[in-house]
Amino acid sequence: MNFRFTRFHKISPSWIWFLMVLFLLGVLFVGCAEKRDPNIVIIAVEKLPNGLNPVLDINDEGRLAVGIIFQGLFDPSGERPNDFKPALAKEITQNANDRAVFDISLRPGVKWQDGRGFSANDVLFSYS
Repeated sequence: MNFRFTRFHKISPSWIWFLMVLFLLGVLFVGCAEKRDPNIVIIAVEKLPNGLNPVLDINDEGRLAVGIIFQGLFDPSGERPNDFKPALAKEITQNANDRAVFDISLRPGVKWQDGRGFSANDVLFSYS
C-alpha cells in the first residue's frame, strides 16, 4: 500500500477575508427571512389537492392533507397490514355470522372543538 503526502497550499489573507465576508452575507440574508406565524401550517405539494373530504376519492396530495387535518376512527399504522390502532373508536368487533359487518364502539369523552360531544351520528353524517 502506497501513501502519498502532499503539502497544503498557503491561502492568502485576502481569500480568507473574502470567504468570511461571503459567509457573513449569507448569514445576514438567512436572518432576514420572512417571519412566519407559528399557528399556520404550510405543506409543500407538487399539485393542489382535488378535495379534502376523506370519504371521497382524492389524490395523493389530498390524502396527505386529510391525514394531517382529520383524525379517523382507527389509525392504520399497526405492525401488520390490517392491524388498526383505535383512535376515535375504542374497539372494533367483526360479526361472526356476517364478516362484512363490524361493530365499532366510540371512545368516550371525545369532544369537538366547540365542546359538543362526538357521537355515532357524527360518523353517519360523514358518510351521507
